[in-house]
Amino acid sequence: LQSVGPEKLMNLLLAIGVLVVGWLAALLVAMVVRLSLKKTELDNKLAAWVMGDEKGDDLPIERWVARAVFWILMLFVAIGFFQVLGLAVITEPLNRFLIRIFEYLPNLIGPAILMAVAWIVATGLRFLVRRVLGMAKVDERLGEKAGLESGEAVPLTRTLSDAVYWLVFLLFLPAVLAALKLDGLLQPVQGMIDEILAFLPNLFAALMILGLGWLLARIIQRIVSNLLAAVGADRLAHQVGLATALGEQKLSKLLGLVVYILFLIPV
Repeated sequence: LQSVGPEKLMNLLLAIGVLVVGWLAALLVAMVVRLSLKKTELDNKLAAWVMGDEKGDDLPIERWVARAVFWILMLFVAIGFFQVLGLAVITEPLNRFLIRIFEYLPNLIGPAILMAVAWIVATGLRFLVRRVLGMAKVDERLGEKAGLESGEAVPLTRTLSDAVYWLVFLLFLPAVLAALKLDGLLQPVQGMIDEILAFLPNLFAALMILGLGWLLARIIQRIVSNLLAAVGADRLAHQVGLATALGEQKLSKLLGLVVYILFLIPV
């Protein structure tokens, strides 16, 4: 200590004081941020808005934000620590790093606006899809067709609305990456979206073919069933003893179902 000198010793003690006080201040600020987010539940509400109907309580956002605040403050504390020690070799790169961060922050305004617009559009379309499918009672009708009990409705409405919700975000993703100047991520994402958009017409055409085929199959099934019932197929089944084996099912209905399946398979 005698070889160090009083001035250097004072700088060392002052640097240690800056480090300890800065560490305690960073811990205090991070704790205040975490408790504030936990009390107001603003982060959970934001996560719920972004994730849809999922609860944001499962995401420890307040912990992540508190840690980020702590390490950002500790970066400033480290710069002050090395500055007091006179180690410009260490402080200069840290200062340049902070300057680049603060210079990059304005670039986040555009992506933030795009994400807000994407959230508004996605939420509106999801609400519209749910309202239309809910008014059409798609889940209940599919549940009846599948023979499900009440309360076990097929969640097709929620599935389709959530798919539309995330598809909107996917379509906005290239614009967000371009605004962030992340060209390395932009090209593969853009290629993936181009493939999805190119596939959508084929998917739509396939669904149209399936829907029209199902409609025609149902019409043909009813025609065959009614025609067989009119010519006496059910009476014939009763006379030859098939009625006992069929139970409540009529022969005309059974043959109509067979025709329906044979027609729907090639569709």
